[in-house]
Amino acid sequence: MGTVGAPTFSASFVQETDSNGNPNGILDVSVNATAQVPTYFMRIFGYTSLPVSATGTASRRGLVLMLVLDKSSSMNTSPAPSACTVMISSAQQFLTYFSPYDTIGLVSFDARADLDLAPTVNWGDGVLSGKIGAISWGSNTDTTAALDLAYQQIKNINLPLARNTIVLMTRGVPKGITANFPLRNYVDNRWGPLYTGTA
Repeated sequence: MGTVGAPTFSASFVQETDSNGNPNGILDVSVNATAQVPTYFMRIFGYTSLPVSATGTASRRGLVLMLVLDKSSSMNTSPAPSACTVMISSAQQFLTYFSPYDTIGLVSFDARADLDLAPTVNWGDGVLSGKIGAISWGSNTDTTAALDLAYQQIKNINLPLARNTIVLMTRGVPKGITANFPLRNYVDNRWGPLYTGTA
């Protein structure tokens, strides 16, 4: 009787391209499996086993993800662990759910937005997790600038069919600056007579 050989598998990953040859954000995953299987009726012709193979291809949208993490003063909560510590741990755990074929970057923000890591497929080399781990709380909460910076990074990658995503982790109310804006209490005639009148 023929013996069953251990099956062999191979996989390939191909980024689809548009009509100009540029990546479009769709990833094709092809898998090929081959096994040596015993025969029954073919033995009368001298074949005790034959190779059998199968191929399958699936497509999925690529991922371009920007993590936007709050490092403002409101993240310094007590008792321990602080909101900042919990966010760091959660963000690092979140990274374990993604593929090395995904593109991920990091923006952190307090009174200003910082691009800690531009979106890259090499995020899994430990650098991104390390940058998240180095975050410490700071001052005000400029969420708007951080979201805009993350959006611009996704636009720069330019994969129109990818799943373009921003994940925001924050605890605070957005506030970019602290300032007083007094009411006008005088007649303003700088723009001509149409703009004069009571204060």
